[in-house]
Amino acid sequence: GYNYYQGNFKSVNQFNIDRRFNRDSLMGVMYHEYEHHVSNLWREKAYRERGFVELSIVPLHTGRCVISEGTADTAKDFLGIKEEDPRALVVDALYALRRVVSINAAFMMNVEGATREEAASYIAETALRDPKDASASVDFIAPETPDGRPNFWAPYVFTYYIGRTDFVLPTWKRAVEKEEITRFFKTLYLNPFSGSSATWNEAFAWLD
Repeated sequence: GYNYYQGNFKSVNQFNIDRRFNRDSLMGVMYHEYEHHVSNLWREKAYRERGFVELSIVPLHTGRCVISEGTADTAKDFLGIKEEDPRALVVDALYALRRVVSINAAFMMNVEGATREEAASYIAETALRDPKDASASVDFIAPETPDGRPNFWAPYVFTYYIGRTDFVLPTWKRAVEKEEITRFFKTLYLNPFSGSSATWNEAFAWLD
């Protein structure tokens, strides 16, 4: 899926229809993309009211992307959704597994020179992915697009897992433990320093 922020506090969320979704994977994408919409609302508000021009753009492969994707991947936690179904534990485990496997596959292709077929096979076998889905996911991390152009998205795969596990989720858990959820969200969405991994710890220093 992808969140295309349109400005004027509106977004268009698009979903790949060539991928197969089950209930869990579809809900995961929806949580993720709609959190992007929420965070962009606050960025536009700050841009309009406080003149923060830097919030009107999103430079790729920066600390801002790390936090943006980590926050979106933690949206379900923010909403307090806890499923009693034992399958939920499997879904959470698969999330971590598949994010790490995608990082490994990106390293294989962009550093070690692995082919698309080798990367897709690794993803299918290690991340328990359908072979067709695994093959399609390679487009995102390959050094070149299928038509031979440089793929500028190739390094981006790192942002999701690192953003969630190294920054957003542990901070969220500390805020929950200290009953500081309201202040957490105010810092997350109203403090510009929370928008980058370079300044994240400074923004949340009050939690330490």
